[in-house]
Amino acid sequence: MPDKAATIKGFRELEMILPNDDKKQIEFYYKAYKEMISLFALPYVSKTFDFSKPDFFEKLYAWGEKIGKMPEFKQPRGVKHFIYVNRTNFGLYTLLNELNAIVNTQTFQPHFERFSGFSSKN
Repeated sequence: MPDKAATIKGFRELEMILPNDDKKQIEFYYKAYKEMISLFALPYVSKTFDFSKPDFFEKLYAWGEKIGKMPEFKQPRGVKHFIYVNRTNFGLYTLLNELNAIVNTQTFQPHFERFSGFSSKN
């Protein structure tokens, strides 16, 4: 993950951290969102991911319950596109869990043709 300042800048652009948040709130939301993104990204950063294993979903549900009890999350934050993508991922993860799917996340490896003297074959 990029450095903390770059991450906070990204969270501001996604309206997850708001302009009127104080330093304490910024730190709180930075940690909470970093934890959420790390958890939601697990299937993407693994070579394969076994959605049939309950531990991933137990962590997702525990995180959801934890933030559901926090007054800081009573008002939704984030641009609608960010919220949509997270809900879409959760729905996909749930379907893959119901199918007991093991997903190879390395099937697409982009390769670049020669461009400005660069070749992926070098």
